[in-house]
Amino acid sequence: MSKTNIYLAASLPLIAALLISCASSPTAETDAMRKDARAAIDQGHYSEAIDILEKARTKDEQKFGQDGAATSTDYMLLGEALRNQNQLQKAEEYLEKSVAARQKAIQPGLLDLAESLNGLGDTLAEQGQLDEAETILNHALSVREQQLNANSLPVAESKNSLGRVYLQAGEFNEAEKYLKEAMAVFEKQLDKNDKRLADARTNLGSVYYATNRLDQAEPLLKWALQIYQVRDPKSIDTANALNNLGELARAKNRFAEAESFYKDALAIYKDKNTESSRYATVINNLAVLYHGEKKFADAEPLYKQALQMYEKTTGKDSLELANTLENYANLERATGRSAEADQLDKRANKIIAHKS
Repeated sequence: MSKTNIYLAASLPLIAALLISCASSPTAETDAMRKDARAAIDQGHYSEAIDILEKARTKDEQKFGQDGAATSTDYMLLGEALRNQNQLQKAEEYLEKSVAARQKAIQPGLLDLAESLNGLGDTLAEQGQLDEAETILNHALSVREQQLNANSLPVAESKNSLGRVYLQAGEFNEAEKYLKEAMAVFEKQLDKNDKRLADARTNLGSVYYATNRLDQAEPLLKWALQIYQVRDPKSIDTANALNNLGELARAKNRFAEAESFYKDALAIYKDKNTESSRYATVINNLAVLYHGEKKFADAEPLYKQALQMYEKTTGKDSLELANTLENYANLERATGRSAEADQLDKRANKIIAHKS
C-alpha cells in the first residue's frame, strides 16, 4: 500500500512577556527589537524575525555576555523562528544556549528554564529524537506543574508538546490523554483564533486519524484549518492543514475532494517558492492519490518531483525519501517495469536498514 503523511502541528512554546522598554532600561533597544521579532513570528515572517534577532543577539552578547537574561531570550526566540523555517540544527543550537543560560539563573528563573526546555524538546521531536524529547518535555512539565496551577497555559503547552511526541511514537493512548487535557485548557483560556488552539486540534485530530477514527478527526482538522485561514490564508500552517484534510478525504474515498485539498496546499507552497520536505510530502500525497486511481501518467512525474525535492531538503538517506521510493517502485511494478521497481526498492530498503 502506498504511504502518505499527515502533518502534526508544531508545538510553539508560550513566550514569556518581554520586558517593558523604557528610556532608562539597559535593554530598551533590544526589548523593542524582540517585540518586533515576536510580532514577525506571530505573522509567519520568520526570515524577518531572524534578521532582527541576530542584531539583538549581537548587541546583548556584547553588553551582557552569553548568560544574560536578554541574551537567553534572543536565543530562545531565534530557536523558535528557525524551527518554523525547518532549520532544526540551528534551532537546536540556539535553544541549547538558552537552556544553558537559564539554568545558571535557575532561581528565580525556573519557569524561564521550563520554557526553554519545552522549546528544545519540541525541536528534538521535529528531528525524530523522541526519547530525548520525551525526557526534556517531562522535565519542563514537572517544573511548570510545581510552580503553576494545573490549568495554567504553560502546563497545557507542555502537555500538548508531550502529546505530540507520543503521537509520533505511536503511543496513541498517552497522546490522546495529554492532548485532550491541553485542548480543554486552551478552549477555556485562549481566543478562538489562537494558533495554539489550532495546533492542539490538529494534533488530537491526528491521533484520531492514526487510529482510524476518521469521523472524530474530521471536525477537529476542519476547525484547525478555519483558524489558520483566519490568521493567514496563504501560510504554511494553512497549507499543512489542507494536506491533512486531503489525507482524511482520501482515506474516506472522497477522491475529488482530496485532490482539491492537495492542490490548494500545493498552490500555497508554490507561491512561497521555497522547497521543503513538507512541500515534497504534499506532492507525494497527490501522487499517491493519482496512483490509487490508476492515473499512472499523472502520478509518475509527481513522484519524481517529490524525490528530487526530498534529496535537496532531507538528503539521500531520509525515511521520507525511502517512503516515496517505495511508492514509486509500486507504480513501476504496476506498469510492467519490474526491474526498475526492484532497483528503487533496493535503494529504499538500504535507507530503512541504515536508519533502524
